[in-house]
Amino acid sequence: MKKAVISDMLLNQEIFSMEQIIRRQKLNSPIRSIEKKILHTFYRPIVSWYTGRETTYKYQNINARVLPGIFHPRFFYSTRFLLDFLEFVNFSKKKVLELGAGSGLISVFAAVEGAQVTATDINPLALQNIALNVKAHAAQLEASGGSVLIQPSDVFNQLPLQKFDIILVNPPIYKGEPKNDKQRSWYSGESFEFFQKLFKDCGEYMNELSDMFVILSDDCDLKSINAIALENKWRMQAVSSKNFLAENLYIFKIVSSK
Repeated sequence: MKKAVISDMLLNQEIFSMEQIIRRQKLNSPIRSIEKKILHTFYRPIVSWYTGRETTYKYQNINARVLPGIFHPRFFYSTRFLLDFLEFVNFSKKKVLELGAGSGLISVFAAVEGAQVTATDINPLALQNIALNVKAHAAQLEASGGSVLIQPSDVFNQLPLQKFDIILVNPPIYKGEPKNDKQRSWYSGESFEFFQKLFKDCGEYMNELSDMFVILSDDCDLKSINAIALENKWRMQAVSSKNFLAENLYIFKIVSSK
């Protein structure tokens, strides 16, 4: 079966409604709380030690460097889950935006598949990390005809107005004000300012055929994030889900509710 056909099948299948996901989250909350306490006791020290130095992470033919303090795909499964999902997306000659690109692994992957990618981040260290990985895969990018443009931006704030075919977002999921650049990978503001900006402005960067995908965990306040989307006339349609350790991960396709 051709990639494009598989992609259409995946993108048109709604696995759960948001109402079902939120209800499931509420029912699982007591058990998840115990699981997370146990997991953090043993898992967090290992993650802190490993991510305190520069490491590498290999996905297919991409060997990404990950600098200390940058969101690490080896331990935080959302990156790997999103990459596996994107296997079925046709990136050839597509104009792609990744908001909050971190190490740049997803952006490089899309570019190696032939996309013209704009990779943004608010963290200067992340921008440096993206540049390292783009340079390391220059030969693959040249062979594919893909490219990565690195752009500092807080969501859309510093991004020149333009239209993208695909927008990819692996966002900071927790409510709270980040105290430093490292925490920007996790905290989206006291009033979920990241999502306020995302859903307010994303339509300006999309056309009628654009696809926007956001990956979230049931470890976050899905009800509040969904409410922000609805306030801005967007619907979060679940297109894929996966259980990883003490959380469920969901990929949402963002579609107009007008």
